[in-house]
Amino acid sequence: MQTSLERATAGVAPHAGDSDQRAADAAALGAWIERLSERIVRRGLETPAILFLEMHKPLCFFASQGVLFAMPLLGAFLEPREVEQLARLLDSQDNVDRLIARIDDLAAAREKGPS
Repeated sequence: MQTSLERATAGVAPHAGDSDQRAADAAALGAWIERLSERIVRRGLETPAILFLEMHKPLCFFASQGVLFAMPLLGAFLEPREVEQLARLLDSQDNVDRLIARIDDLAAAREKGPS
């Protein structure tokens, strides 16, 4: 599934640094997913978080646009980079699936306990 940015830039010739920027963005998003999933599991909120994410997965794109629209208001409570990462996370259902899978993995590891 393509993101709105990918659909908008389809057919546009890539610039020299585009692949490097995409790789950096993907790495930053992966790190953000890791931190977010660790926070959720540390607080014991994996079940409600997964339920919420699964229920609202069809609305992810609209949620990402809402986050971008509310960015000036959210900027008072969160760092602008965090708001951008949240919008990027919600832009694609694949990203939400990655977050759910990581929460599941961390929760299973926590239940298993230290080896």
